[in-house]
Amino acid sequence: MGRSIAVRHSPLSNGAEGVSYSGDPVACDSCGRPLAGERFFTDAALTARGHAWGILCEVCTLVDGVRPGWGRAQLYERVDSAGGSRESGTHHWRCVVGGPPRGLTEA
Repeated sequence: MGRSIAVRHSPLSNGAEGVSYSGDPVACDSCGRPLAGERFFTDAALTARGHAWGILCEVCTLVDGVRPGWGRAQLYERVDSAGGSRESGTHHWRCVVGGPPRGLTEA
């Protein structure tokens, strides 16, 4: 498992520019790992839970073979410079893979 999510996925692909996660996820729904110190998390349809959506840490995303894409999973990256910090426990999370197709969110 030597590769990270950052290496596996092209940042800001699939129309993800400008999409942010609303809220601040606390922990991985699969392993319970706290997300406060993580760089990435995935909001994904979990096949092991009957396709219910859940939050996965980077490790569980890689181990479970989650492939971000519109309708399947969105990969988010922590951006502390946009109003949050590790110390405060609140972060800004931007979608880097799996956002809506271009034109879908435009009015």
